[in-house]
Amino acid sequence: LPTEKSGMAFHGGIVYNAAMNIKLTLGAAVAACLFAACGGTKSIGYVGASSGGKPGALHIVEVDNETGDVAVKGTLPASDTTYIAVNKAKTRLYTSCSSAEFGGKGANGGVAVYELDAAGLPGKRLDAVATTRGAPCHLSISPDETRLVFAEYGKGTAGWISLKPDGTFAKESLGVVESTDAVGPNVKRQERPHCHCAKTTPDGKYVCVVDLGTDRVKIYSKDGTFVRGLITAPAG
Repeated sequence: LPTEKSGMAFHGGIVYNAAMNIKLTLGAAVAACLFAACGGTKSIGYVGASSGGKPGALHIVEVDNETGDVAVKGTLPASDTTYIAVNKAKTRLYTSCSSAEFGGKGANGGVAVYELDAAGLPGKRLDAVATTRGAPCHLSISPDETRLVFAEYGKGTAGWISLKPDGTFAKESLGVVESTDAVGPNVKRQERPHCHCAKTTPDGKYVCVVDLGTDRVKIYSKDGTFVRGLITAPAG
């Protein structure tokens, strides 16, 4: 769970924090929760959800740091915002999403970037790009903030796209790789490759992709060339 506020968890349509008595019920399946604007008496957080293609999946919430009271401040029109990332300066919010503007069913996933004001509140959408499959389930920003990398669970793909100095996407740089390894023995959840995490190494040279379906962590170079399997987990 990506969070700068410890102890956050989610289940179904409820976000909660037992230590702070935070509980927020949403009309969608919560998929990501990130508190990126913490400090003072109030914190701003972003709660993404799997919404079945319906808009308004990303909720902006405000939490009282003393009482734990939480209130929804608004929503963004994006659909299926299953993962969220924020840059170091907290001026850009990246989210996975789905939209008919990207393609038809099974190929309607993408990533979008929104501007954040000084209070951490999102403004207009600055850019969006299709990732050629379903909505990514994981996003991360490279340490030097020049790339956004992503993993897509349903089709077992991962990819990356370069970021311009203003945080928008260099669309011509999009790269996608598809896992073709043999799957594991658990037929219920390993019927095909399922990439569910992608992160850049600290030196920025490689991308590590975790694949639940094949029980492997694989390393790719910046140009998408497969380097080697880093870890092969016990079967299943």
